[in-house]
Amino acid sequence: MYAWFASLLAAPLVGGFFLRRSNVSRAEEDFQALLARMRQRLYPETLPALASFWLQTVCANGYNRQLWKELHHLLKSALCEPLLDDPSREVIIEIKNWIQERVLISGQRPESVPQRLEPVRARLTSERLTAFIVRLLNEWVPVEVAAPFVEVSSV
Repeated sequence: MYAWFASLLAAPLVGGFFLRRSNVSRAEEDFQALLARMRQRLYPETLPALASFWLQTVCANGYNRQLWKELHHLLKSALCEPLLDDPSREVIIEIKNWIQERVLISGQRPESVPQRLEPVRARLTSERLTAFIVRLLNEWVPVEVAAPFVEVSSV
């Protein structure tokens, strides 16, 4: 649904109506929607959850083998992008590996929607812990400390 809406926004307006581009495949639309949602995330630690729900949506859409292959190719080519950050790269690798193992090697479409990508939690590294603590100290703590001193006026 989101990919379809996003494709409408990108399509030209002719005679007051949006025209859907016919040269973009369903896999490409879904992949672009995933990338757009990944760029919108403020907290990279939530990317695995986003990927899991996105993959559930793709599975529910009833992809055929050709669409899975195309999606796998798109994910593989996205890994070559130099602007991709590490959390996004890890999530794309997990999705690509899931498609490779569950769909392309087995030769069957996924019957059930995957519960989630494994591992759900990203491995805790010192860099991620540092980023979390910095965010906690700079964003959350000042708000919580200031809250009792701020008077809210009732209208």
